[in-house]
Amino acid sequence: MEKRKIVIRLREKGVSNKEVAQIVGISAQTTSTYYSRYKKKEKIP
Repeated sequence: MEKRKIVIRLREKGVSNKEVAQIVGISAQTTSTYYSRYKKKEKIP
């Protein structure tokens, strides 16, 4: 599965950016970026 999708699924379950970053093997900043972009797109009608 694509890292971005894993990040989104874990963040939706309430896992912190830091924990997701460790699980997926990317930086916490990248995790935050992926999730914030997802949330912005989700709010667009």
